[in-house]
Amino acid sequence: FQNRNYSSQDFGFLRTMTLLLVGAGHSHLMVLRYLIKHPIPRLKIQVISQTNYIPYSGMIPGLIAGHYEWQECHIKLPQLCQKAGVELLIGKIDDVDTENKTVSGPGIAPQSYNWLSLNIGSQSHLDNIQGAKYQGIAAKPIEDFLNKWQHLTKKICNHKSNYKIAIVGGGAASFELALAVQYQLKKRLPATAPEPKFILIVPAKQVLPSHKPWISKQAQKILRRRKIKLHTNSVVTEAHHYGVNLKNGESISANTVIWATQAGCPSWIKNTSISCNEQGFIRVNTFLQSISDPDVFAGGDMIDFYDNPLPNNGVFSIQTGKMLAHNIHNTITNKKLLPFKPQKQFLNLLLIGNKSAILSWGNLTGMGRWVWLWKNYLDRRFVRKLNSD
Repeated sequence: FQNRNYSSQDFGFLRTMTLLLVGAGHSHLMVLRYLIKHPIPRLKIQVISQTNYIPYSGMIPGLIAGHYEWQECHIKLPQLCQKAGVELLIGKIDDVDTENKTVSGPGIAPQSYNWLSLNIGSQSHLDNIQGAKYQGIAAKPIEDFLNKWQHLTKKICNHKSNYKIAIVGGGAASFELALAVQYQLKKRLPATAPEPKFILIVPAKQVLPSHKPWISKQAQKILRRRKIKLHTNSVVTEAHHYGVNLKNGESISANTVIWATQAGCPSWIKNTSISCNEQGFIRVNTFLQSISDPDVFAGGDMIDFYDNPLPNNGVFSIQTGKMLAHNIHNTITNKKLLPFKPQKQFLNLLLIGNKSAILSWGNLTGMGRWVWLWKNYLDRRFVRKLNSD
């Protein structure tokens, strides 16, 4: 032993391997929870997140409406990482080098990995709308929206005339957001202040086009009752200081625009060797591995699953997270991987501003306060479990 220089490769069975989780979306929270119960000896785990507190998307409309306090709908990431024996790094990643197996970003020195998983979360895609990046506020990232909305609320409360708010989208996020924002402003505005006007701009023929016809019909009735004007078949092409322009040549005036459009992945991912589709979503196989690198996994609302798009909601993020946890664990321990099979039917709960909600689950549909109470129970239980594990 005295005359030879040994490397770590000579004692490979003693080497520490590294699992790097970039992002702390719902899927990675499931991975951390799984690793608490199923630790792997000699595995170093790192999480890179932009923040210490992770918002649970299912409760954000309720937070905006004023039904929750901030701390009630956020997961304490440092506490969860500590219990999982994980090192937490706070910062932003903007590059993945799969050849050298490193990631890096502003304020984050290059970090090496053996296995990488990506669950950064989505952001509003505004590249195809001229001026949208400089006008209004985007619904995602969530924390950015919450901070900007807090400042905007004060401005609206001090506005002397009718304030017009246009929400651009048409899916569940825009529908819940429009009603939550309206509900909160009604409570906060002085009694003598003029009531803000709301406009929901939808590119499809109807609001909530991917939901059951009954849900879409009820949504339209609710918007009508709440005096939220609905513009269907309306594609926004340009945003300016006075509102937005539509593809058909029409203009809609607004003091503020809220962008709750189709979300997508951060643009930097397209500049890596990781295979993505045209929208920038990471293409994965049935085991949630990148089709371009089996040592790279991805989950949540940033994946393109075998050319079969999944809904961008918390339900599927949690579902992919559970299978992601199994397959990362099985890869590291040399066990068989399991294919992810999306559920054909899943529970869908939509808040309608006040403490009432719409339910859709297979053939079961419903609406009322009892749905809100059920949703409230499920949401609080989810956050409580993650904060107490």
